[in-house]
Amino acid sequence: MAVKTTKSKNNDSFFTRILDLILNRDDEDARKRKALKQISKEINSSKFKFYKPSTGEVLPQLGKAIFEIYKTIGPAQAMLQNSSTSKVLRSILIESSLGKEQLEAVDFISENRIRENAQTTAIPTLTNQVKEAIRRISTEFTIEKIKKLEQKNAMLEWFLSLLKYDYYFFLKKMDSALIEHNYSYSPKFTPCRAEYVLDDLRDFASIIYSLPPGEDWASIFAVLKSYKNVEVVAANQWNKVFTLIKNIKSSNILEYIIQHIAEDPSEKVIFDVYNEKVVELWLQKIKSSAEMQIQKIQTEKRNDKITQLATELFGTSEVIRLSKYNENENEPFAKRMITGFVYAQPLNYLYSFLLDYFKKDIRNMVNLFLVRGQWNPAIPSKPFSDSFHSLMDISEAIRLFDESLNDSSPTGGKIRMLLAKADRDKDNLRVLRNVLKEVNEKAETFIRTAGKDFIIIGKNLKLLLEDYMNPKHEVINNWKEIIHNCDEDIKPWITTVYKKIYNLVMLLQFYVKD
Repeated sequence: MAVKTTKSKNNDSFFTRILDLILNRDDEDARKRKALKQISKEINSSKFKFYKPSTGEVLPQLGKAIFEIYKTIGPAQAMLQNSSTSKVLRSILIESSLGKEQLEAVDFISENRIRENAQTTAIPTLTNQVKEAIRRISTEFTIEKIKKLEQKNAMLEWFLSLLKYDYYFFLKKMDSALIEHNYSYSPKFTPCRAEYVLDDLRDFASIIYSLPPGEDWASIFAVLKSYKNVEVVAANQWNKVFTLIKNIKSSNILEYIIQHIAEDPSEKVIFDVYNEKVVELWLQKIKSSAEMQIQKIQTEKRNDKITQLATELFGTSEVIRLSKYNENENEPFAKRMITGFVYAQPLNYLYSFLLDYFKKDIRNMVNLFLVRGQWNPAIPSKPFSDSFHSLMDISEAIRLFDESLNDSSPTGGKIRMLLAKADRDKDNLRVLRNVLKEVNEKAETFIRTAGKDFIIIGKNLKLLLEDYMNPKHEVINNWKEIIHNCDEDIKPWITTVYKKIYNLVMLLQFYVKD
């Protein structure tokens, strides 16, 4: 009996759940029918006769309302086709609110003015002037002013979204004779099955319902006129259309129609809320633009100076004397977004100078003064000698360093292997970066050490030249003997060598600085 009773209870429970499910569904359907009936009443009682619930048709009055908007703003569609992404338009909106001093500051940090001022003003000074100009511009924006500009920008954004809607595609379904962009045409709209335009209505409602607060359309159209140098919309026509749009939105008629067509009382119109921090973005834009322009000018000046120095030293700025550690070898690294041989250009400059000039003219001069020169014991010549021999060693070390990057050498072979596997395994990329870091650190050490040695040699040459010009000769005691054993005129010879060393040091300092 216990088992049978239990079975009976289980059966009762099962049928109860089925019955509840059916009844709940019936209740839900009943609620839905009741809601749709109420929506029908709202639609029928509305002053906007856009839709007939009993037949499921959109009516000619809807076509007329949309055509009224279309013919008013349609001519502006082509003019402002890409304006939704225009940074210029936002700049006009912001700048139209600025006073004379702020506008002058904006002009001061413009690309043309920065470039013009860079011709006569040192970059550090110009950088400070630009910062001060940006500060003056920023102080103009009070919290209240920012709110007003953000509201105007919301109105502008909304108007541009209104322009983007495809009115012709919608209206053509209600009047097949309609011709696109023919705003003088008198349409003959006929009722249309509502399901054919449901998605079009959703898109249209999304725009209408996103209408932000604000009535100052004169300032918005002034911005657009400044942007296009023409009146984009007639003010009297727009005021009429804007009133129509506001009334449609406040009546909620479009949402009711969409709910009835879709037979879904819970459907809500999805719309945008315009809350872009337009002032903050504009300030960041002009600041970044000014900073980038200064950086660009700095880079140009740097490159021009490098080209000038290299050309004076080597006759060209394109110097390649190393077979592996050079700019041409960086392409495989660049393809994989890896920093390759960072110091390729300066190391080639250094190596070329050591081979073509240091081991010839400079070595002859240094040997002359170190071997034949009788130095005053109070002025040590050892730093001069040590720097000279250090540079001789560096020349050979650079040659061996470059050879170590050949594919047949351990380091070069490892780089080649890691490059081949880099696309398949990120671990190989990490190892490759570490190997390149070590290689670049060696190159940097060569350049830094050579730079210091050349500075020491340059200082000593300057000292020797001053001593040569000094009748008392406080550094070298036997100038007559040196002159006798020298095939060159001492003064121009030292001057030329010193200038070359100075130019090389200046050139290297563009790449490495203490």
